[in-house]
Amino acid sequence: MDGSHSDINVARSRLDGALIAAAAPQSTLCIEPDFFLLNIRRKESISSIPTVKLLGEGWHQCDPAFDKQYLARLRQLESELVACGARVIFRPHPCERHLAAAYGFSALETTPLEESLANADICVGYSSTVLHEAASLGMASVQIDVEGAFRPAMTRDDAAPVYRASSGSQILDSWKNHTAQMEARLSGGKTPEQRHQEAIERVYQTIVQHRTTPPAGATP
Repeated sequence: MDGSHSDINVARSRLDGALIAAAAPQSTLCIEPDFFLLNIRRKESISSIPTVKLLGEGWHQCDPAFDKQYLARLRQLESELVACGARVIFRPHPCERHLAAAYGFSALETTPLEESLANADICVGYSSTVLHEAASLGMASVQIDVEGAFRPAMTRDDAAPVYRASSGSQILDSWKNHTAQMEARLSGGKTPEQRHQEAIERVYQTIVQHRTTPPAGATP
């Protein structure tokens, strides 16, 4: 996300924008959350039975003991989520796909990541960067603890939050709260398509202006 090979960068959030600006201060930066609105599910397409993707992280390669703890934690949460009525699927890390059948999860998935996230409501993991990808797509992204400890906070900002949870019920509560926040964001009389189109127009006008009068110095 350094933006160093672009003249214009469109970011979803202020934090993303700050990261890009730090690496490429000469580029023109557009903070346009609405540009990404079509990735956010609307109320009528949100199921009352959420699909949860549990993320494998391939810890067996560097820390086999922690890998066992992490997988045990995921299996525990799988049981809790299923008991609450959720549909749960384990998505192994690419480096552990040949091992995943022996992990003991009720359902496995190895489809391409983009397809997998498109068919999920909640993404759950410990330190996977997929949590950030899911959050940027408007999904409920949840970081869990292992042995009572969380990794350093992964929360970015209000536009793409990563929640924290210690139980299946807390994961589902995070999803419900996230859904309410997304619905509030999409309210105001305009459809997501309309707001998305307006954002496209703003980005287009920025491109036109950039081509006419390219910035001489750092972007404010």
